[in-house]
Amino acid sequence: MAQPVFPRTRKNYLSRIPSVYERRQWYRRPTDLRVRVLYFSPGIRDPNIRIVNMVDLSEGGAKLEIGPASPIPDHFFLVLGAFEFYIGSQIVERRDGFAHVCFTKELQPRFVNQISRLKDSDACLEPLGRDFKQFSEGGGV
Repeated sequence: MAQPVFPRTRKNYLSRIPSVYERRQWYRRPTDLRVRVLYFSPGIRDPNIRIVNMVDLSEGGAKLEIGPASPIPDHFFLVLGAFEFYIGSQIVERRDGFAHVCFTKELQPRFVNQISRLKDSDACLEPLGRDFKQFSEGGGV
């Protein structure tokens, strides 16, 4: 029995139009860092802090491993270092124990590059040191 022959699909002008579903503007840098998530629960004055794993990072957002049944609300602060940098964040999508997060303010590319180069997974839980002093003094990240 002969195999059916399917015609080759030709590329046309529609294949060159960017999809509306692809909204990434920045290159994502892979990371393996533990970071703090700070949020407030309704009716509770004290903040809640959870430590999660940051899988990747870009100037506009990050991917966090938060677990399947996470109590983290849609709006929170991502805390880097020993409470040195607070980044306002919003969850865009939750899927398979991961959260895709966008930042309320775009981060500086130099800051993102330095964070993504950290090798120790607990480096973002400790003071970041003098390499990051320029960002805290120069108007933030």
